Amino acid sequence: MGMDHNNGWWPIAYDDLELSANSPRFMFMSDHQKGLGMVIAEKFPQSEHRYCVQHIFNNFKKRFLGESLKDDIWEISSSTTVEEFEQRMDTVKVLSPQAYQYLVNVAPKEKWVMTYFSMHVQCDTQVNNMC
Repeated sequence: MGMDHNNGWWPIAYDDLELSANSPRFMFMSDHQKGLGMVIAEKFPQSEHRYCVQHIFNNFKKRFLGESLKDDIWEISSSTTVEEFEQRMDTVKVLSPQAYQYLVNVAPKEKWVMTYFSMHVQCDTQVNNMC
């Protein structure tokens, strides 16, 4: 299933997709599944591949405890400006340098932080569990 920029649902049937330079841009979301990123880049080069923040968060909270850090990861991922993202990351760096380093290395920020999402896709979904 897919979701458009109006939060409308539509089925994805791979065999029915005719791709061209003017094809629609899709947004795919996963939880760091191996190999999926390469397939998306090859088969849907105009599309965007993001990582589910819920999965990043679940792995984060196994390593780092505390209500403040728990809230910080969602605030970081929801940042809508680069300045806001950097300020929130700096806050985590002060609270826990290890948590900061984890977030820097967990994934490219373009995959999970809203301010770095492509404007072409026009979808701000951050989790892949939309039910």
